[in-house]
Amino acid sequence: MEKRWLLITASLFVLAGCGRGPGYQVQFQSQSSITYWYDPARQSIVTVQRHAQAYCGQYGQDAVPQAFFDGYSGNDVSFICKTPG
Repeated sequence: MEKRWLLITASLFVLAGCGRGPGYQVQFQSQSSITYWYDPARQSIVTVQRHAQAYCGQYGQDAVPQAFFDGYSGNDVSFICKTPG
């Protein structure tokens, strides 16, 4: 009986963790910039910058970090899309 409750409890923790998402979310985007919220406990700034580069790359531009806001529930980071060179 005790093993069954342990298994149920462990399963609930696993399922709860599955719905947390990738750890980042787009807050604002335009052709010239993109801003993300991200949770540094679940996602690295390097990964967020890669996503920003992929976004700006659609317009033939590079993602250049502009602003970083360290918050209690996560961080916001903004990138401008700038023509290379």
